[in-house]
Amino acid sequence: MARSPQAEATQRLLVALRNHQAALAASERTKAQYRRAIVDASKAGVSKTEIARLCGTSDTRVHQIIKGEVK
Repeated sequence: MARSPQAEATQRLLVALRNHQAALAASERTKAQYRRAIVDASKAGVSKTEIARLCGTSDTRVHQIIKGEVK
């Protein structure tokens, strides 16, 4: 039996939501890895200025990430 157009649209939306949720989770993992790399570089003695230059961000942002002020 064929599904109604509304049921098909709902199914497409649910699939899109699952796909977006998976992409969001991957993005969050990538963000966490980026922040961890900044912290690791700082612990290894790389200056905040150098980290900021390499990451294309500000010293202030690097400081916030290192101090855990950024979620």
